[in-house]
Amino acid sequence: MAPPLILWALLACSRRPALSRAEVPDVIVLTVDTLRHDAVGDATPRISALATRGVRFTQATTPLPRTTPALASMLTGHLPAGHGSREVGEAISSGIPTVAARFAAAGYTTVGISGTPVAGPKQGLDAGFEHFAVHFDLPAPQLSAEALAHADTDRPLFLWVHYVDPHFPYLPPDAPPGPCRDLGQQAADGDLVRADLFTDRDGIASSALAHCRTLYALEVATADAGIGALLDGLEARGRRAGLVVVSADHGEHFGEEGIFYEHGPSVHDAALRVPLVVSGDGTVPHTDTGVARLEDLAPTLLAFAGLPPLPGTDGQDLTARLGGAAPPDDRIVAAESGGALHARFFLSLRSGRPSKRLCLNDPPWSLCAHRSGVTRLYNHVDDPALTADQTAARPDVVARLLAAEAHWPLEARQQTARDHRHKLTAFPLLEGGYRTEAATVGGEPAGPQPALEARLYSNVARE
Repeated sequence: MAPPLILWALLACSRRPALSRAEVPDVIVLTVDTLRHDAVGDATPRISALATRGVRFTQATTPLPRTTPALASMLTGHLPAGHGSREVGEAISSGIPTVAARFAAAGYTTVGISGTPVAGPKQGLDAGFEHFAVHFDLPAPQLSAEALAHADTDRPLFLWVHYVDPHFPYLPPDAPPGPCRDLGQQAADGDLVRADLFTDRDGIASSALAHCRTLYALEVATADAGIGALLDGLEARGRRAGLVVVSADHGEHFGEEGIFYEHGPSVHDAALRVPLVVSGDGTVPHTDTGVARLEDLAPTLLAFAGLPPLPGTDGQDLTARLGGAAPPDDRIVAAESGGALHARFFLSLRSGRPSKRLCLNDPPWSLCAHRSGVTRLYNHVDDPALTADQTAARPDVVARLLAAEAHWPLEARQQTARDHRHKLTAFPLLEGGYRTEAATVGGEPAGPQPALEARLYSNVARE
């Protein structure tokens, strides 16, 4: 695929050459928070139309299913270990070059609009943007209007908008009454222990699953409508998008691995796989079934625009595949989960945060270090609120779990490696190390995968 012409002589003479939007088309990147890979369809006519005209990557994944690390990888081309953000809200390392900075230096007007404060200036994701604004929880059509307000420029435009509509609590304005709306309102009002919901304590999540799927689909439709409004608004202003990318930071669990309406502490495909649609100049409409990742977007966007690549990135340029080239058969990518941020998320070996309460879980027991420095033992099955200290009654359990803490002093993340045929997942064990499960990309059990195992454990070694 031939990139649009860039005036290299001007690049050498000026940090911000006077490019004309008539000569150089716009580059538009649109991400939707918590958009499952299988949510693109009837509820998303505008995204689906882009996929029909462009390339749909069916095996795209995020390197870490949490907002900040995932979007940082998209903007820098680095895996989380490289850019420094490995949890939601954590800032990227100072001085990491970004795609936006490259476009700004080449003469583009760079605009970033985010619907969440965990994807913004506090995390360094505004680097390179001339205008960047966070509008917390603003619905997609209004967020698009904010973006369009900054699209009137005589220069080519690099625009990134991050929509947040499908994130729990699912409370679309037209939500029909039902159990999920009640749960969402309780969560919004602070009257619900979210960890109890996320882990389906007493069936509160599973009993509302059908209704939650309905509300989630309505939220996805709102995001799709916002995307449509943005693209229509740009066209009405006479702007020509040379490339439009639609993707997500991560997916969402609807009961997979016992997790509901949450993402992050697991590398299950419900959260790890994301939609990825690329449409524009030089794309040959087709479906790409090869491995692709969010960090691939950084080198791809720059290659499309004919701009120098970012140094030392982990992503791979997808432009040849946009033009119809077959995906590589031998690519293997690794990913990791985030932490289980709620202390009462007992499904994870480690849960909570050191700044609040950090627990090591071995059902029915949880050994929790409190912010005060005191460590207490709880039976989380009988006492899910963690109120009755069992330390004196069970010194044997305390001793066993204290010994196990040496293996997992702060966190215990799941790890995965995959190619276009298979996925290998590693689950941390209390006694240290991991147990692994191999499966086909369709989910069926698979035999030994030595290449994936080597890649998985090389990723663990980077911890």
